[in-house]
Amino acid sequence: MGILKNVADLFKKAFVDQNPLFEEYNKKAKADRERKEKEARRKLEEQRHEEKMEDNRKMLEILRDIERKL
Repeated sequence: MGILKNVADLFKKAFVDQNPLFEEYNKKAKADRERKEKEARRKLEEQRHEEKMEDNRKMLEILRDIERKL
């Protein structure tokens, strides 16, 4: 399996990476990957924020219950 990967890497370096036709494709692919990663990070941050807000709501409700009992 290692030999096939090495051959594939050599082929890519020799033909794909050096070919100007693939240069534009590589730029677009990189931009697309970066856009997807940025969107994934944004969604993760949004999810964490929502979880934090939910925890805060629960804590506030607990504190209100305690206050009512006093």
